[in-house]
Amino acid sequence: MPDARHARVAVRSTRERTLEPGESFHTFRTFVSVHQGDYFRTLTEYRRLMVRQGFQMASAPDSTFGPIWCAWGYGRSVALVEFCPCGTAYSFFTMPHFNMSVASDPESSFQIRSKGKTLKALMGDSVPYFGDHVELSDEAIDFASTVGVGGVVGTQFVLPNLVKKHGKSDLTAQRQKIFEKWLHIFNGKMLSRGEYLGDLYDIGFDLPEAHVIRKELQDRAYRIVDYVNNKDLGRVQGPKATLSAEFDKHLLLDARPE
Repeated sequence: MPDARHARVAVRSTRERTLEPGESFHTFRTFVSVHQGDYFRTLTEYRRLMVRQGFQMASAPDSTFGPIWCAWGYGRSVALVEFCPCGTAYSFFTMPHFNMSVASDPESSFQIRSKGKTLKALMGDSVPYFGDHVELSDEAIDFASTVGVGGVVGTQFVLPNLVKKHGKSDLTAQRQKIFEKWLHIFNGKMLSRGEYLGDLYDIGFDLPEAHVIRKELQDRAYRIVDYVNNKDLGRVQGPKATLSAEFDKHLLLDARPE
């Protein structure tokens, strides 16, 4: 009987059909997944199940993991198929037909991060995730949300002297300095090519919210560095360690082997 430690799951299908001698029929396929942690692990298992049923996610060339200048009518690569269900949800059954996912007109940086986590679970790390142009993020300049989830950064900047209507996409001198800083960080780390570890949480959507990209971690000493502000936070011993830190908005750390 169902109680605090047990549950009962059932699927009922009714068909009116007469079977002739030797005939048979198939029921629809079902499966049960035991939920562990937050949703990431379950979505990953669903993807693996569908792959075993014949689903094959598209592969992407290395060039698609680099930064993007996003503008209508601009073709980045003949090998890239990006699908953007602008402002709406994805369908899993369209995913084998494109090799770049996108945050699809996010209304906040939180949506960039949560969509990144979800699409990494459903599509894996071999398909790049584009965090959409940075002008759609918080304060129109939040590169950290895309970099931190292993996404591909992008912008739709315009040159102010070439347009009549001005707005947040204008590439001012101040914004150019910020862009240069974050593109240098992105190209130096290339977290878009790493392995997204989305199953580290037990419950809920992540309070305090954190995202981890693994490129390599061994049983050795590491120097922990805030690589956005070039701040040394001390030394830890891998493969497991704890670190106390305070931050506002975001904190991006690099574990550098010693």
